Amino acid sequence: RDDLNLEECIIWDSLLKWGLAQNPSISHDITKWSKEDIIIMEKTFHEFIPLMKFYCISSDEFLKKVYPFKELLPKDLIVDLVRFHTAPKIYDSTIIKRKQFAILASWIDKKEKSHYVRDSFSPAAFHVECDNKSATIVVAKITNSERIVGGYNPLQWDSSNTWKATIDRFIYLFTDRNDIETANVGYSNGNQYSIRNLSDHVPAFGGGCDLYFNNDGNWHSGNISYDYNNNSYPKIEGIPVRFKVDDYEVFQIIKNQD
Repeated sequence: RDDLNLEECIIWDSLLKWGLAQNPSISHDITKWSKEDIIIMEKTFHEFIPLMKFYCISSDEFLKKVYPFKELLPKDLIVDLVRFHTAPKIYDSTIIKRKQFAILASWIDKKEKSHYVRDSFSPAAFHVECDNKSATIVVAKITNSERIVGGYNPLQWDSSNTWKATIDRFIYLFTDRNDIETANVGYSNGNQYSIRNLSDHVPAFGGGCDLYFNNDGNWHSGNISYDYNNNSYPKIEGIPVRFKVDDYEVFQIIKNQD
């Protein structure tokens, strides 16, 4: 729940207490749980696991408080969480940190099977660097602020001057890049204008010019330059209508092969 202003570890601790209260016959000492106890607790927790932001918990807290209860989580999820929390730092960004990557990952359906690789470039070379590469996420820092803005494209970029539809694409904003609680996301409504492939506007999100980088060096959000009524994304308060960025990066999402 994004509207709960609580540390994720506190939510996890509270969920554990609630789960045990629902099953008073089960010991509070996990080492004493039988196979039947594990099955009961797994069923109790099942509907809540997808709501937990395990990627936002610190690695120390994960190993201390979550990993001991690994039997309650899907096997593929626990494997990827262990990989995430124990792997060396691979996020080569000068704009955002590990926790922000975790939030971005949680917004991508296939987050458990993805990791990030940076492609550095100038805006003029966007199509050279990014065309025909699927699943990329844009990260930009708005000038004279701590705001981070961007979007995710699960399909390929190209210069075909065409539109494409997808429901998996999103735009986002961190009002304060140092505070993950300020994150907001808006998913595409799936209309035919979700993907905007233009040769002179890159990257571009949405039929109503919901978020795009113009060839004049400015970024824009909202329907300000075109007479379209085809916005593909909900309005996110805090993204300026017109702004510049200090820098922006694009990361390609690559599925693990194991």
